[in-house]
Amino acid sequence: MNSEILTCWTDGYQVGNETYTIASADFNCAEHFLNCECPPLQADPDVAGVGVVVAYVVSATLTLLMSIMCLLLSRSNEFATFNPIDRALRQAVCRRVQEWLGRSRSDEWSLVLHDMVICLSDQQVVTGIALLVACIKLLSDSSITVYHFTIASDLVWFSSNTHLLSLLVIRSFDKSVKPYRLIGAPNSDETRRSDDRRLMGKYPKIYRAVLMVSLAGMLLYVSWVSGYVYWYDNYNCPAKCTVPYEKGGEPLTWTIINFVLILTEYPTSLFMLWTPGRVYWMNHLRHKLVDKQSLETGSRTGPEKPHEEMSLIRKGVKGTILGLWYLITSETWEVLIQVVWHGLGYWWLFTDRTLGQSREWMTKDQSRKENGLSFGQLVPLFLLLLLIMQLLESVAERHRKRKH
Repeated sequence: MNSEILTCWTDGYQVGNETYTIASADFNCAEHFLNCECPPLQADPDVAGVGVVVAYVVSATLTLLMSIMCLLLSRSNEFATFNPIDRALRQAVCRRVQEWLGRSRSDEWSLVLHDMVICLSDQQVVTGIALLVACIKLLSDSSITVYHFTIASDLVWFSSNTHLLSLLVIRSFDKSVKPYRLIGAPNSDETRRSDDRRLMGKYPKIYRAVLMVSLAGMLLYVSWVSGYVYWYDNYNCPAKCTVPYEKGGEPLTWTIINFVLILTEYPTSLFMLWTPGRVYWMNHLRHKLVDKQSLETGSRTGPEKPHEEMSLIRKGVKGTILGLWYLITSETWEVLIQVVWHGLGYWWLFTDRTLGQSREWMTKDQSRKENGLSFGQLVPLFLLLLLIMQLLESVAERHRKRKH
């Protein structure tokens, strides 16, 4: 294949016998897309290089693992939860892990992991935004291919999913909006542990919310662009060429799934960061829409009126709906969802990368160039060493506070 010469068809892409050729440098979307071959893929190590990919994957995986470990070491039924699924998991898993490690050590390491998760969480959302801004700029310049646009999207989804899970850890260390009778008296051990934790301030929450809205908005746009019906068949074409054309098939299916995920997970996470909203929900809405656990004990009891009695069918429907509510609003479900999406992220990233670097799209020389450890690939790898520094500093700080 001569990468400098592209074949075009007068009657449309690969249709008819009359052909002509153009130079690869002369290819443009308006005149040649669907009528001509797209130029062969050129390596872009800054987007899909092995160093960039490994750095993203390692950072996202560490965020995932540290978030889960932090929840295991910090969550207990002493700190009340209304969700029976979470209560059962805390009793069956968290309590045993904490007893095995020791309460004092569990508490100390949960605080260390909390510090690490905050650092990684902010890093995930900022790097995700940076990569999306770069991709959208390259898209507008018609200088990024479908393949590299897809790889960038895969990497940002890693950042997005692990950031959402890390927010669960951040919320778990925030002050509870439940009444004191449910979380323990102000002088209880658990409350003292909560007061000793680093509580999120007002301005960091606002800043984090702005970043989340920015990331979610750009993810929606990127997902819409990727919905082109023949997206997976044009990896070597400029991504901008596909924008005006029909959305459909499997790409559109994943676009819809992505939209549903973004438009459900992000608003929920933003609301949970909004303390006044959580207080209003707990004090005025929850007992009307879900159950009466948020009410004072005396308010939940009393004889039922005859007209309030429900049939077995109605009780069954209500129990089913309530069970689904407990499931989809549980911390357990949120962790499982993010773990599943993280696993799918591995699959999509490495499948897309393997397909893009196949002989059909990219020459061996270009593939070798993209997989080489150049300066741009070594920098993100060595930046991972900063995490070790953060860990050592956090451990030292907790040790100092324990001695005093």
